[in-house]
Amino acid sequence: MTTNPDAKTALTLWGQWVRQGGDATGTEYKSPSLILLRSMVGSVVGNPPVSDEVAMTVDGILARFKQRDPESYHVARRYYAAGMGTAAIARTMKLTRYRVDACRQSAENYVAGVLDSFLLSC
Repeated sequence: MTTNPDAKTALTLWGQWVRQGGDATGTEYKSPSLILLRSMVGSVVGNPPVSDEVAMTVDGILARFKQRDPESYHVARRYYAAGMGTAAIARTMKLTRYRVDACRQSAENYVAGVLDSFLLSC
């Protein structure tokens, strides 16, 4: 089963945004050195900055997905936002690697479907 490459790209960008602190509410303390370190993330390897609009759209889609399929949401979050591999996710969540792959594909397909319907309605 193939997944829409746009959904994978959107999820990858969302994961970068999360790692850069984009989903933080701003209410927790952050040390100045952590802020400096996070501001440098991406600039070292030349990653483009992630648009808040795109990332927040994907974040909203995943928030709705979490209500429908919490297990797949947690797999997608660990895969894209935490950068964990399939085997590590399988170990920490006590799932088979096949189940982790299926959950990740489920999240990708859900995001692809919502993005497609969103683009068609514009």
